[in-house]
Amino acid sequence: MNVGFIGLGNQGLPIAQRILAGGHHLHVWGRRETSVAPFVGTAATIVGSPAAMGFLCEIVCVCVLDDEAVRDVVFHQGLLAAMHENSVLAIHSTISPALVRQIAEAADDRGVHVLDAPVSGGSVGAAAGTMAVMVGGASAALEQALPVFQTFASAVRRVGEVGAGQLCKLVNNCLFTANVGLALDAIAVGESLGLDREALTAMLQAGSAASFALGVAPHMMNPASAAHAGGLLDKDVSLLEHQTEALGRAASTMQITARATVQEILRHAQ
Repeated sequence: MNVGFIGLGNQGLPIAQRILAGGHHLHVWGRRETSVAPFVGTAATIVGSPAAMGFLCEIVCVCVLDDEAVRDVVFHQGLLAAMHENSVLAIHSTISPALVRQIAEAADDRGVHVLDAPVSGGSVGAAAGTMAVMVGGASAALEQALPVFQTFASAVRRVGEVGAGQLCKLVNNCLFTANVGLALDAIAVGESLGLDREALTAMLQAGSAASFALGVAPHMMNPASAAHAGGLLDKDVSLLEHQTEALGRAASTMQITARATVQEILRHAQ
């Protein structure tokens, strides 16, 4: 298939590379030459604009940072307006459910199918092809995109209509953030009892307390990591807060812990 990919960051780049390695005709676009540099001299086609990509591709994947960046690429830079009837636009970014529904409504007028398909697994999972893709949208559109998703993901599941994918990802990221906070607290408790930090962490990872969050939590306190991770987690925890507040729900234990964790991480940022 002719597949377009926009958003060649730490996570998007290895995803795009796996799509190319999977035998699809990959088209890439980036705001900066450095973004597309890894594809120079490969079988991928570097296109001049999102609109050009939309015209050429059957499936376009968008993996940019936030609502503003998605809105810019999809609407302002002409991606959606250039896409053909029955093509698929897959939004891998973590954004507000309201925006992805707005995109789907606009796409429906053009006969374009939108898949709300945020991903989880980070750059390591992307490179290994073990990402999780949480999909909201029509089953037929997912069937069309599945061969592409399977090049970089080991778990792909439809969780509902457009918007459900984002909701699932926001719960995922909020739970992860809360787990990071609990992991940091557990390490601090152990150290206060006189346990060696490295030995404690190793044994927690070998026992029933093991988790992905426990493995990455200490590294997230480094100033550079805290600045990057803290900003992203703050965005996602806030998006879930907006969703539950709109329903009149009080903040859950998970959300309270996640919010406290975000504040702690940001305190360590540069």
